[in-house]
Amino acid sequence: MRRVPFRPPCLVGLSIQSENIHLVQLKKLKKTYFIERIRKMALPKTVFVDGKIIDFDELEVTLVELVREERLERERAVTCLPANQVAMRSITMPSGLSDGEVEAEITAQVRRTLPDQGEVLQVDFQRMNVAGALDMSVFFAATRSDHVDRYVTCLRRAGLSLAIMDVDVFVLLRAVRYALKHTLAECERIAALYIGRGYAVFTAAKGDAVIFHQQWDGSGHAVASMSVLEWLEWCCHTYQLMDIESVAVAGLDEDVEQSVRVIGKHWRSKIYEVNPFSQMAGLDRFGVQFSSGKSADFLLACGLAMRESPSWLS
Repeated sequence: MRRVPFRPPCLVGLSIQSENIHLVQLKKLKKTYFIERIRKMALPKTVFVDGKIIDFDELEVTLVELVREERLERERAVTCLPANQVAMRSITMPSGLSDGEVEAEITAQVRRTLPDQGEVLQVDFQRMNVAGALDMSVFFAATRSDHVDRYVTCLRRAGLSLAIMDVDVFVLLRAVRYALKHTLAECERIAALYIGRGYAVFTAAKGDAVIFHQQWDGSGHAVASMSVLEWLEWCCHTYQLMDIESVAVAGLDEDVEQSVRVIGKHWRSKIYEVNPFSQMAGLDRFGVQFSSGKSADFLLACGLAMRESPSWLS
């Protein structure tokens, strides 16, 4: 009997932003992705306050409608937290520690920075071992459990199952690298900027190592209370010595053009305006509303939908 290769199930990518939910579901083909679903649904203005989800009940009502209309009951979904709600860094530990020992040390380090020392945390980490070395580098991401639990409960009540909680900077880099896969060199220092309604994220990486990440939501401390272009000026000035080779920019048309000028003034980088669907098949099925000039706000949703489903999900 001919063996049929197992393909992990596709995940529904949900980018939940201040004005809209962006949904993308993809099918992975041999050399590309096929677009199975694209959808944008407006959110009530009460869901977000100062860039944060405040009303999960209203979010649930909107998700219930979206799930019903798209027939997504019991589908597995992936969404993301903003990086400013996640502690991320690399630390050095002795080689040979068990996963439990690594997680315990990460939890202890993160808790020292929290006002509530009894806070329950969700921790994920990746070892970077060097054969024969006494020490290893560990990159970790940790967040408060209640941040994740609210999403899990909300999506479950709406009829979805949250398979993965990602972080927006990794989602953005994943989408940009795919959209520019024929343009970027493998180990190039790249930066990615996404500007939405009342939200922007700017990050840079070389390979798997994040060089910097910043977020803007128009409120809070001095940097965040700037306009988005003032914030971008600050970022470009702060990181101008990082030798970024290429910058990908996507988002609202009125801000992208000005952002390109700001980046070009400070950095001698190649700048690309990104269409997240440019390297995918099946876009013509969805009409002109998702043409190249109207698709940039789906960049994060695409990056989420590209996330590989864990092999143990069936």
